Amino acid sequence: MYYLARSIFLGVFWDEVEMHDRTSKTPMSRKTIFGTVALALIISLFMGVNSAVSYADGSSQGVWYFVLVSFVSVMIYLPILLLFFGGIYLLAKKIGMKNS
Repeated sequence: MYYLARSIFLGVFWDEVEMHDRTSKTPMSRKTIFGTVALALIISLFMGVNSAVSYADGSSQGVWYFVLVSFVSVMIYLPILLLFFGGIYLLAKKIGMKNS
């Protein structure tokens, strides 16, 4: 966390992103979005399985709990994580552009 904040305010983070984008096929902005979506899906699947195993009485109720909890978890965590990680990325971009 300290390294991230320090590199953002020194402008080093954006330089690292530009170097990464030059050598990689996938830009860092897409990797940030894909990573955030993957993290939200992993969290929601984990919560769905936990809910189905812990609270369901039968297999049909377990499937219903899994689907419902997973869907609601994705609806909650995806926007929050996108705002958090996307906000950090955009803040780093803005500060990096201002410093350079």
